[in-house]
Amino acid sequence: MSDPWLKLREVEREVGLSRSAIYRRIAAATFPAPRQLGGGVVRWPSSVIAAWKADRPAEDGSTPPAAPVAEEEPPHRRRGRPRRHPAA
Repeated sequence: MSDPWLKLREVEREVGLSRSAIYRRIAAATFPAPRQLGGGVVRWPSSVIAAWKADRPAEDGSTPPAAPVAEEEPPHRRRGRPRRHPAA
């Protein structure tokens, strides 16, 4: 029996990550990249996703993550002209 191919929506549902989180992790090499099937179609083999899930640390925190993906917020920037402080 052949390994079924998963669409992005199916992968999202299977691993509990959003589309942007999946592609961020692919860029960071912490998530398997999809296979190009031609015509702009990409799919993930279900066995690859199952292996990735098996390698993940337990959700209860019993095993520390090997390489956590830090999702930092961008620094806050003020808009408009800078304030001028009167000379003291």
